[in-house]
Amino acid sequence: MKKELEGLPFKRIIFVTDLEVESLGEKKGGRAFYNTLTVYINKGWDVHLITSRGGVPEEFRNTIRVYERVFPTGIYEKPTKVGRLLGRYRYCRKINRFFLDTLNKIDDGKPCVVYAYEVAGVLVAKRWTARRGYPIISRFQGTWHANTAYTILNRFRFYPHLQALHAGTDMVIMTNDGTQGDKALKVCRNNSPAIRFWLNGVNVPSNQELDGRNDYRKQLHYDDKIICVTVSRLENWKRVDWAINAFALIAGECPQAELHIYGDGQSRQELEEQSRMLHIEKQVRFHGAVDHETIRKVMVASDVFLSLYDLSNVGNPLLEAMCAAKAIVTIDNGDTGKFIHNEETGILLPAPDIELIASSMLRLIKNKELRVELGQNARQFAQEHFWSWKVRMETEEKMVGELLDTAVKNKKII
Repeated sequence: MKKELEGLPFKRIIFVTDLEVESLGEKKGGRAFYNTLTVYINKGWDVHLITSRGGVPEEFRNTIRVYERVFPTGIYEKPTKVGRLLGRYRYCRKINRFFLDTLNKIDDGKPCVVYAYEVAGVLVAKRWTARRGYPIISRFQGTWHANTAYTILNRFRFYPHLQALHAGTDMVIMTNDGTQGDKALKVCRNNSPAIRFWLNGVNVPSNQELDGRNDYRKQLHYDDKIICVTVSRLENWKRVDWAINAFALIAGECPQAELHIYGDGQSRQELEEQSRMLHIEKQVRFHGAVDHETIRKVMVASDVFLSLYDLSNVGNPLLEAMCAAKAIVTIDNGDTGKFIHNEETGILLPAPDIELIASSMLRLIKNKELRVELGQNARQFAQEHFWSWKVRMETEEKMVGELLDTAVKNKKII
């Protein structure tokens, strides 16, 4: 039952997910899932992807086996809380049946690891692997439930989130994105033997790239402006509206400044209307979802980075801004304060006060020396504490391979 693939012993991994591989389209949005698939492909695994969301890049369709059925999410987008809850149960039942049928179809008795990427696939994958002795990984990209008690009522209200966080698997990988996922696992009494609370990887610009900042500014048409940027999906909890409101307070005083908003989402039209109502549309630029290479240039070429999320600000955009030596304005929520030290690696605000955000932006716009100092400190912190995507993903792949090897040696898998 061995197969040689690029000189490596045969290993199979089956991903089960209700997420798109790239959240904003090809080469756009978060890269965690994309990079996860990539490392297993490059390391010679036989990769299967079961997805109820779609959005699989063509490059993967040519190298892995994809089992795809797109289920409309409108089933749980109802006007009432009860309607949304019942809709979510119906949706979960439908995709779980698809997951289970496909897992049964794939299974031919060969050793494999099942990798449940985010909450939707965890419970069905755990039940399926338990009957066969296959190792299972549960993977979470952060959580909203660090402070949600693991009660019967909450399990009903937030199904299947708390159940997935509770489920014991052979390895849990929780992203350290500042949302205190390690605390959520404890609150939900997760008893998995291996819990990995890891930062995502970051692509760190080289010194040579930083030296090319002026060339990037020309390419991006930043000219002689002071560029403030946000980079995120345009959803309510990302609070890009706060950035616009704050910028409106200083726009008249800073005609040389512009606010550039990168990303797309359901709030875009509302945010564009907000900038028009505040009469700052000439200084606020919406770029939509752009490719990763462009975002890399934006991080190097811009002057001030804003991250004002409701829950936590330790997403990859903030980590990338630190790597690119940006002067950062953000809010002290979640674990953000572990990364941004006020007046050292950025400006860390105690609360989402619009006037305080505006005054911090104004201070950085007018003080280049302060921008440079905070940016350099942020980059030094990143170089000392962050890891590259290559190291992050190869560390994971090695551990998952050892997990499968151990299961085979211990004859858990026949």
